[in-house]
Amino acid sequence: MRVVHTLVGLLMMACFGAMEAYMLMQKFVLVVIPLAVCRVILIIALLVLILSDWAVPKRIHRYFPMFNFQHSLKALGLSQMVIAFFALGDSTLTSMEADRKDNMFARVLFPLVILTSSLLLAISAVYFIIGVFGGVKLRTRMLVK
Repeated sequence: MRVVHTLVGLLMMACFGAMEAYMLMQKFVLVVIPLAVCRVILIIALLVLILSDWAVPKRIHRYFPMFNFQHSLKALGLSQMVIAFFALGDSTLTSMEADRKDNMFARVLFPLVILTSSLLLAISAVYFIIGVFGGVKLRTRMLVK
């Protein structure tokens, strides 16, 4: 489960970067700067969620205690849901959908963003349901520390 979560998170980070590149190629200058800041924050949040799930630096749970192994997966799943909903509701998708016939980059990127956002939403729903019904016991039984 962790490996799938990591791969989908990395794909989602790449999609955020590609959406920013698409915006720069289309020269939406006024829109690029605020959305770039939002996407950088979301990329950092995805990185923190992946590192918290793996507990790669042991001290990461000191800064983000809601993601440690003494808590259920509800917070992790809810945080991922918010990121997935932001990606699905991004205004860049609207312009990509309109440019899909003429622009090859938009033709490839649009379904990729929809697919990775949907996968992240599905994984976050599984994590949230595990956290709600299973609690800490099911987390420790399913995921290896």
